[in-house]
Amino acid sequence: MDKRSVIVRELGDELVILDTRSNRIHQLNRTAAFVWNEICKGVQPEAIPKHLVRQFEVESETAVLDSRKVVADLHTLGLLDLEAQSV
Repeated sequence: MDKRSVIVRELGDELVILDTRSNRIHQLNRTAAFVWNEICKGVQPEAIPKHLVRQFEVESETAVLDSRKVVADLHTLGLLDLEAQSV
């Protein structure tokens, strides 16, 4: 995803993303917003579960499952390029 084709706004703990290429709006909950922000910082997807555990005090298995789901969903929506590992 070309960063110039998305507009991101924070709403409390959530994010709203406007994809100007598809003209779609996506609302990310607190967990998905955290994953998005970590990826934007350059954190590799494999490292995100550790960060989720620290941030949200969840079990490691939950963090792995949640982060994988968010990354897969972002990829499916065209918001994340897994090959380039970028948004």
